[in-house]
Amino acid sequence: MTSFSVDLAALEDAAAGINSTINELRSHSVNQLEVTVAQSGHREFTDNVAAVNTVTGMLEGTADPAAKR
Repeated sequence: MTSFSVDLAALEDAAAGINSTINELRSHSVNQLEVTVAQSGHREFTDNVAAVNTVTGMLEGTADPAAKR
């Protein structure tokens, strides 16, 4: 029989991150989110989100999507 264990602290951190993202989405559109490496855990993903947000802002008439908050 195999053993199963859960890193409860990591699970709690993941849940907090999910809750934080849901709360951000309640008050901002997706292209206005400011994703950090700490939130995503991945530098390349964070850089890609920032690039998409910049292009989206340019298409919507503002180079800084956060300026619409």
